[in-house]
Parts: sequence; structure tokens; C-alpha cells
Amino acid sequence: MPTHTPSKLIEAIAANSSHSRLGRSECIELYRLSEQRT
Repeated sequence: MPTHTPSKLIEAIAANSSHSRLGRSECIELYRLSEQRT
């Protein structure tokens, strides 16, 4: 697992969660899952 956090991606997730059906925590979970696949 990478030790750094891509802040730009986190910001994009937070921005998308504000106007989507997914909550912020769900978006972060999806991000974590996608990170594990790499």
C-alpha cells in the first residue's frame, strides 16, 4: 500500500460526493478498493 495520499484525488472524491448519491465515506471506500487493485 502506498504511504502517501493523492490529495487531488481525495478532493475530487469529496467534490463528487457533494452532488452524487454516494456519501463521502462510500467514495473513499471505492477509492481504497481501486487502490488495492493496482
